[in-house]
Amino acid sequence: MLAGSSLAVGCSGSSGASLGDAGREGASHVGDAGRHDAAAGDGSSVCVAGRVVSCACPGTSVTGTQMCLSSGSGFGSCSGCPGGGDASVHDGGRDASDRSDADRDASQDAATDAGLCVKACETSHAAAYAKFIGYELQECGCANAAACVAECTAECANPATLTGASPCGQCLITQVDMGSSSTCSLRAELTDCESDAVCRPFLTCVQACVGPP
Repeated sequence: MLAGSSLAVGCSGSSGASLGDAGREGASHVGDAGRHDAAAGDGSSVCVAGRVVSCACPGTSVTGTQMCLSSGSGFGSCSGCPGGGDASVHDGGRDASDRSDADRDASQDAATDAGLCVKACETSHAAAYAKFIGYELQECGCANAAACVAECTAECANPATLTGASPCGQCLITQVDMGSSSTCSLRAELTDCESDAVCRPFLTCVQACVGPP
């Protein structure tokens, strides 16, 4: 199963429909680290003098400790880091926050790149992609008691009418986005498409974009 690939569902080639953009950005946002509560007072203090908190040692996963300065204007250096050196942490953990923002941006960039790669697979393997969509419609929309059977009556009668904006198209997209939680999408991918020599190249291409299942 191409779990997490967030494949777009759509018909191309002879069916002439498209079911939406691939590679939705689902990268999780890493929270800012090292933020500390501001101390109550005159508004110029950022911490309570003498307060000891944990801090992130730059470049490692080790956690050290740092103490609020007597002036309450910020925290001192991060002690207990590897190599015996103290890491300077400014303004209540700004360095850790910067690293967190960089990790978040890298994760978002990776998701965007994967989405563009999947779209390229749809174009470069158009016939295989159309086959995959046919299997997705059959398994999730037309099979007895299928998840989208109520929405896909017209499309099952005439697959060429399938569009991404239709209730059927939206339902199929939801099933694909569910990944391994959707049994009908699993059948479409691993049972139908994987065993079809025409369809298989599309799955192979997508796996190269997002990694193996």
